[in-house]
Amino acid sequence: MKSKGNGTPQQCVANLMNLFQYEIPYARLKGMPSDIIDKPDDEAITIARNHATWLISNYEPRVKINNINVTKDQSDRLIITPNVTVIG
Repeated sequence: MKSKGNGTPQQCVANLMNLFQYEIPYARLKGMPSDIIDKPDDEAITIARNHATWLISNYEPRVKINNINVTKDQSDRLIITPNVTVIG
C-alpha cells in the first residue's frame, strides 16, 4: 500500500486488480485467479472480465462498473482495465 492516497475508490480498484487469489490470509478469494494464464486467449479474457466484475462488485461498493476492457500486450500478458464511476 502507498503511504498516501490508497483510500480512494479508484486506488482500491487498482489494488484489487493487482492481487492474486490466495495471496491475502483470511480473504483467499480476494484477487484475480492466477490459473487464467494457462487458458486459451478467449477463455482467459472472459474469465478475467467476469472475475474482475465480481471482485469490484463485492469489495468496492463505492463504484459503479461502466465496462472492463481486457486486452493482451506484446508479451501476451493480460491487461485488465476497469472503467468505473465513483458513486456519491
